[in-house]
Amino acid sequence: MTDVELDLPVLLDPNRPLGTKKVFVPYRPFALVPRLPIEVVNVEVDGQDVTEDAVDATRCRVRPHVLGAGWGEVVLVVRMADPTGAIVHACFAGRVKVPIAYFVRIECDKQQQGTRLRRGARFVRDGAGTLSATVRIARRDMRLNLSLVAFAVRADDAKPKFGVASRRGARLAMSPSWIVEEIESEGLAGGAFDFAYVDFADPQPGPGYAGEDAVHLRASVGALSHVAFRAQGPLVLLNVHRREVRDVLLSKGTRGVRARLRDVLLGEIATHVWRTIVAEAYFFCRPESGQPTDDDFEWGIDVDHWSFAVLEHVVRKLSALSDVEELLCSLHDDARRAGLLLEIGETLGRIGSDAPLKLLREVEG
Repeated sequence: MTDVELDLPVLLDPNRPLGTKKVFVPYRPFALVPRLPIEVVNVEVDGQDVTEDAVDATRCRVRPHVLGAGWGEVVLVVRMADPTGAIVHACFAGRVKVPIAYFVRIECDKQQQGTRLRRGARFVRDGAGTLSATVRIARRDMRLNLSLVAFAVRADDAKPKFGVASRRGARLAMSPSWIVEEIESEGLAGGAFDFAYVDFADPQPGPGYAGEDAVHLRASVGALSHVAFRAQGPLVLLNVHRREVRDVLLSKGTRGVRARLRDVLLGEIATHVWRTIVAEAYFFCRPESGQPTDDDFEWGIDVDHWSFAVLEHVVRKLSALSDVEELLCSLHDDARRAGLLLEIGETLGRIGSDAPLKLLREVEG
């Protein structure tokens, strides 16, 4: 089936970037946009409630590793308001009563080799006009990340079979894709920052992008990426102006020249992004006077600002640093700043240090 206009909002899906190709099921193509507003309302890891620390609703992330790398099992409770009336009205003009089933599907990232986990759980009505589903995941079944998506499907065949969604299992609506992380997953490829695909020559606002720095984008049509800074945090923009570059960035293969070229490009973009964001975080933390003095060497650190989370992550990754203030002092040293930013970009952003060598081997045959 094709998209239908549901009386439900189109939802931002940070794990399903703009430009993603349409998905196909046997015999019937569909291109559903995220509309089911699911929430992860409870997370238990090894019997301990960690909901407050483990759920990142802004980026659609569940992080069971907050208890440490040795966790064994996570139990999630997913909930949403009952959308049946809106779906029946939109898909069937409200003329017929159609049984609709709701389920949540979890599966391993298809790009991760050696992973086969694919499992589903049904939503049940729990009163007060809401639906909920419980998902239990053992870490031994995971390889890095799992995706979690909710679907609304037709629960029986229409008689006779004609019109929209006439067969049992026809998909009617879906949710944004949530990610369940096995271990801490940072960096551009892991979705740690909000990002969007934008044509720099014609930067039109859309889901995930509200027109930030549009004038500068038009003046930099040849750039691979740009980082726009908003109050809620950085926004990484990937340039898809040139079709050849866009096809490489959106490619899903794991072998061949295009896959190797994608790894090289994403690695270069990620290192540039990290250097830019850390530099911006450093400038944000400088005192109002612009430069800390020897007599009053205090940084303007705000633990609730996105810059603090970025700097803390850098400290965890660079073993030579003990805390955020030491990192800021190192960045404040004019003789060290450029080299340290280079090290940070390479350490945090490099998707695969051997990607350029693999590309050369592919090209040379």
